Amino acid sequence: MKKEFSSAFVLLWLCACFAGGVAASLIAHAHGFAEQGREIIASQLWMLAGFVFFFSLLLWGRKRWGWILIVYGILAFAGGVSLYQIQSARRDAMGEGVLAQQDVSFEARVAQEPLAKQKNTQIVVRPEGEEYLILLYGDSFSRVEYADKLRISGNVELPPVFEDFDYASYLRGHGVYAVMYYPDIAVMESKQYQSWGEATKGAMIEIKQHLRDIVERTMPAQESSVFEGMMFGDSGQLSAQTKEELNASGLRHIIAISGMHIALLIVMSMRFFLWVGLWRQQVFFVTLVLAILFIVFTGFQPSAVRAGVMGAMLLLGQQAGRLYVAERALLLSAAGMLLVDPLLIGDAGFQLSFGAVWGILWFMPLLERWTAKIPNFLHLKEVLNMSIAAQIATLPIMVLSFGSVSFVSLLANILVVPMVPAIMVGGLVALVLSLLGSFVQSFIFVPVTLLLSYMLQIAEWTSGFPFAWVSFHQNAIWWLMAFLFPFVLRAWKERRKSLFPFG
Repeated sequence: MKKEFSSAFVLLWLCACFAGGVAASLIAHAHGFAEQGREIIASQLWMLAGFVFFFSLLLWGRKRWGWILIVYGILAFAGGVSLYQIQSARRDAMGEGVLAQQDVSFEARVAQEPLAKQKNTQIVVRPEGEEYLILLYGDSFSRVEYADKLRISGNVELPPVFEDFDYASYLRGHGVYAVMYYPDIAVMESKQYQSWGEATKGAMIEIKQHLRDIVERTMPAQESSVFEGMMFGDSGQLSAQTKEELNASGLRHIIAISGMHIALLIVMSMRFFLWVGLWRQQVFFVTLVLAILFIVFTGFQPSAVRAGVMGAMLLLGQQAGRLYVAERALLLSAAGMLLVDPLLIGDAGFQLSFGAVWGILWFMPLLERWTAKIPNFLHLKEVLNMSIAAQIATLPIMVLSFGSVSFVSLLANILVVPMVPAIMVGGLVALVLSLLGSFVQSFIFVPVTLLLSYMLQIAEWTSGFPFAWVSFHQNAIWWLMAFLFPFVLRAWKERRKSLFPFG
C-alpha cells in the first residue's frame, strides 16, 4: 500500500472511519432507529463486512490500492457501528431488572467519590453482586467515603424524565439505573478496596480531601468553590447565583475540567520553563509531571484523565515542534478511547475535551495570523487565541448539549482567560507548598484569591447585560454550522495535507 498511501494515512483513515461508525450509531440510537431492530442491524452489518472483506481480497490481487482503502474504511465504519450497538445493548440489559421498590434493605459499596453539594451529598453505590449503580441523595453531613461497605434501607425509585432534560438517560449513560432519596445509611466496613487500583485511587482522594480542607479554611467561600471546580473538578459547592452568573457570562467552561484546561496548563508551563532557561527535553518532562499532578489532584476523575490524554497529545506536538504530530496523535487517542468504551461518544465531557484540543490545533494558527500585528505581551495574546479557538470548536457542542449561548462570552473571556494560566499554575504551586504547614497556608493562596475575585467580578458584571444568555432550539445548530462553515473550510484547506499525508 506504500505505492500511493503512507502508513500514517492508512491508520488515520481507519481510525476516522471507526469513529465515524460510532458517531453514526449514536445518532441512530438517539433517533430511535437502533431500538427498532438492533439484532437485524448487527447481523446485516456483519454480512456486509464479510462480503466487503471477500471483495477486498479480489482487489488486493489487482493492486487497486484506492479501492482497498475504501473497502477497509467500510469495515472500520461497520466495526464502529457494531461495537456501539453491542455496548449499548449490554448497558440497557444491565438495568432490566431494576424496579421501583418500597422499604428495601441491601448491602452496597461506594463506587465513586461522594460529591458534597450545598444541600446534599450524592453517593453512587454498587449493590453487592450487581453491575448497575444506584445514586443516593444523602444529607450534607453524610460521612461516607470511597469504597466503604454500606447497609442501605429506603425506597428505590427510577430516575425521572423532566420536560427539558432526560435525567434518566443521562444517569443511564453513567451506569446509574435507580435513585434513592435520603435513605438510612449505615457504614458496615470502611475503605474495602478490592484492587491495587482502587487503593491508589482512594489514597489520591484522601490527599485531595486534605487539600480541599486547606483551601476552604484559607479562602473565602465563593472563591474557594470556584477554585475547587478548576483544580479538583468539584463544582458542588458553587452557589446557584454563581452558577447562573458564570453561565450567562460564558465563563462556566473555566471551572469544568476539559482539554482546554490541560492545554492552557501545558502551553504556558512550557513557555515559562523555557524562559527560565531549561532545555526543551527538560521542559517536556517537567510539564508532563505538572499535567499528571493536576490529574492526581482531581482524584483521577475519568473526565480529568480523558482531558489529560487529549492535552498530552498537544504536548507531544509541542515537543516535536510540528502540529500535525499532535493532530494525528489526538485522532488516534480518541479512536483508542472509543475502542475501549464506544459509549463515550455521547459524553459531553469527552466531546468538549476533544473539540477544545482539536480547535486549538486547527484554528489557533489562523487566529495567530490574523492577530499578527497585536503585541503578545506576557503571552496574553497566545492564551486568548487559544481560548477563542477552543470555543469556536466547542460552540456547536454547547448548543446541542445545553441549548443556550452567551452573547457576552467573547468580552468576558477576553477579560478573564488570560488570568486562567496564572490561577492554574499558581494554584498548583500553592497547593503543594500548603503542605508545609499553617504558616505557609496563611499567605500562599492570596495571589490566587485576588485573581479569582477579579474573575467573579467580571462574571457578575457581564452577566447583567441585557440578552447576555439566550436559549436556542436545537434545530438552530444548522444555522450555527452554516455560520462556522467558511471558517472551518479555511482551516481544513491549510491543515488537511499535514493531517492526511499522501506518498
